[in-house]
Amino acid sequence: MRTAALAGVLGVAGALGLLPGCRPSRDVTSTPAASPTPGRPTDYGAQRWGLVVLYLRDGVCRHLAGPPRIGAHRGEKITWRVYNHCGKTANVSITDLRLAPSGWSRISGAADKAQLRDAYRERATHPSRNPFEGEPTRSASVAPGERGALAWSDLTVGVGSRADVGVYTYLTLVDGRPDDDQEIEIWP
Repeated sequence: MRTAALAGVLGVAGALGLLPGCRPSRDVTSTPAASPTPGRPTDYGAQRWGLVVLYLRDGVCRHLAGPPRIGAHRGEKITWRVYNHCGKTANVSITDLRLAPSGWSRISGAADKAQLRDAYRERATHPSRNPFEGEPTRSASVAPGERGALAWSDLTVGVGSRADVGVYTYLTLVDGRPDDDQEIEIWP
């Protein structure tokens, strides 16, 4: 046992010896404090992105949506790029937006399926709110690509200038089937 430990230590020391240029910096600076609200994005980042991927498995069109949480300032645009690789047209909707209580992150922070199930039940008690400009439900019809090509379409919404600040949970529906583990965090 001691021989194996000694060999491991010597192996690490030998590997470190191969990297003579890798030395710690003498200029140590402290990490800046995190800001509670991210700053305004530059031109490229002025639009926030989500993703919905439609794929065929066992003859059924299934989907993945994410990221688990999108953040946006009031007045910014959020675009979900929807990729369709199912071989048929699919209807995708962002709907059933609900404003969670302050500090709530039960869905994106769930550690297991039991916590996620509890979060879904609790979500039903949250008030229905629309942080978007216009109608709360947004939909897009996404045609399939030709001859196996991956087709895509963008579903874009604007966050209202008077939207309540906080975390909103929402459903992504694909042909009526929900994927309900996403959140939008609205910043001032």
